[in-house]
Amino acid sequence: MSSYDMPFPEIIADDNWFSITFKRKATGRDPHDEVARETKGETKGEIIHLLQQNPDITIPELAKKLGLSDSGIEYNIRQLKKQGRIKREGSTKDGTWKVLS
Repeated sequence: MSSYDMPFPEIIADDNWFSITFKRKATGRDPHDEVARETKGETKGEIIHLLQQNPDITIPELAKKLGLSDSGIEYNIRQLKKQGRIKREGSTKDGTWKVLS
């Protein structure tokens, strides 16, 4: 395990059973951060702000700027479209974003 820079597994044995626990390194990223931002509505507001600044921005660019996954951005964009707050004008590749409200 040391060649992978991981701690050795914890092995617990008894007469009738055994268990092995593999521990992974901490990533330094709290998986609940996206949920917390979403519940506060900050993510959607940040997306709208970035779309107003640059209507040509791509989903990967939004994801990088906001520190989210592409699928997280896509989820928020679907929600914003359903709410009637944004729409895509033109084609998927060459279109632009329009903020409606």
